[in-house]
Amino acid sequence: MTRIPTKLKPWFEARRRFKLSHAHTQMARELGMNPRKLGSLADGGQEPWKLPLPEFIVECYRKSFGRSEPEHVRSLEEVVQAEEKRRKEKQARKAEKMVIPAGSSQLAVQADGLASASQRQTRSRTLASARDTRTMRFHANHVSSSVSGDYYQAMFEAEEDTNDPNSPYLLIQRQFETSDGGRCYIETHDEKYIGHFLLRRVEFTPERLSIEFDRPSDNLVSVTFSMAVSDFEEASQVIKIISGEVDLQ
Repeated sequence: MTRIPTKLKPWFEARRRFKLSHAHTQMARELGMNPRKLGSLADGGQEPWKLPLPEFIVECYRKSFGRSEPEHVRSLEEVVQAEEKRRKEKQARKAEKMVIPAGSSQLAVQADGLASASQRQTRSRTLASARDTRTMRFHANHVSSSVSGDYYQAMFEAEEDTNDPNSPYLLIQRQFETSDGGRCYIETHDEKYIGHFLLRRVEFTPERLSIEFDRPSDNLVSVTFSMAVSDFEEASQVIKIISGEVDLQ
């Protein structure tokens, strides 16, 4: 059975709960909407001034992309299957690189040495994590930010478009359409760091993002990266708005 990546599970639930089509689900994802907060956007019959959720998604998509639907629609199941295929192909490529020619004892010894070194590094990282349970750290090779209407988002990924559900990533979102009490939505590869939080501290430079949540433990995230000045300036404005440093009013 194909495993559903953690970051896609909320979208499966949102699609089922709000009876969204494949196109509406894809549009909401491309807009950076929070699948756990779609309920606040839906017209439940008590707020007739609101558009029905599918119509609201289409309207936001049209404003952002100039068209009423994606050029190519893929269901969540197709996304999962494509990611699973890429994961298996990646594993196959790694396996091919690890094959040692028969009769080459020297290569075998070298491989054993590399394996032992890798195991020592893994143990070292594990021990380091055990010593510091309050901070999650990783290096992001891809950083992006986006704005869609009243929705602001920044994404930090160790690998872009990876099919590895354990690949480190950090997603920060905030919406200003409804009152959120100043809380941001945080999502990471580690379920301990998923939820809506008040941010005590945010430090953002072209080399690092450090955020502290308003809770007693497991409340620090530090991400390193390398950004061009122009990209940093754009992302910095989004981060400042999300953190409340810049008031939209």
